[in-house]
Amino acid sequence: RCYAVGAKDTNPGTEKGAQGFTGAPSSDGIQELSYLSWSRERRETSPVKKQKKRHSIIHLSPTSTSSPEFDDLTEIAWKTSLHQGNSFDVQGKTISMRESGLYFIYSQVLFHDNTFTMGHMVMRMVGGDDNHPEILFRCVQSMPQNKDSAYNSCYSGGIYKLQRGDIIKLLIPRSNATIDISGHGTFLGLAKLKEL
Repeated sequence: RCYAVGAKDTNPGTEKGAQGFTGAPSSDGIQELSYLSWSRERRETSPVKKQKKRHSIIHLSPTSTSSPEFDDLTEIAWKTSLHQGNSFDVQGKTISMRESGLYFIYSQVLFHDNTFTMGHMVMRMVGGDDNHPEILFRCVQSMPQNKDSAYNSCYSGGIYKLQRGDIIKLLIPRSNATIDISGHGTFLGLAKLKEL
């Protein structure tokens, strides 16, 4: 606290003390400047911290693979390993977008296949329409010819503008492709960077 020593009332008949500030004199002639005490208490009050909005994130690991009967494709069914926020809806082999925005998309597939080249594509079905697919990115790797040592991973990622209702899907353009379905070898994920 701050005090004015020997302060006199400059305004007789009022309750104002030194320099016109409220303060009750004590028996030793020291007058407390209550406005300074109030300012100090205000400074010592802890500010309320605002909670930061958490970004939407999803990370998927594979559970199984399958190939349509009449297509030269391999599809991957996914399980959720990490999920935060409300921007995504996972439905087996696809991710449905519940919110528009800018997203970072990443994917990796670990192949165990001695086909000359292997790779995968991440597709966007605009508005959920399978008749209007768009390739967001693709990844291709050469494979060893020896079956026992035919291991190679393919990773790719990028930032894309997605709209509510879009569907994201990973496809391997080979029928019955052999891949590692462990979570550290093959995965797919999205992170929302900005709302639109």
